[in-house]
Amino acid sequence: MASPSTRLALCLVVGLFAGVPLGILFVPDPTGVVAFVATMLGTTAITVALYRSDWLRE
Repeated sequence: MASPSTRLALCLVVGLFAGVPLGILFVPDPTGVVAFVATMLGTTAITVALYRSDWLRE
C-alpha cells in the first residue's frame, strides 16, 4: 500500500504521459492555447480517475 502522496505523484506522472499526447493530438494548432487547455483537462481527468480507482491501494 502506497502512501497518499506517493499515489498522487505516480497518478500525476501517468496522467501527464497520457494527457500531453492526447491534448496535442486532437487540436488544429498544437502550439496554441487550446492545446494547452486540452492537455491540462486530459491530464486532470486521467489523474483523478487513477487516484480514485483502486490502483496502488492494496
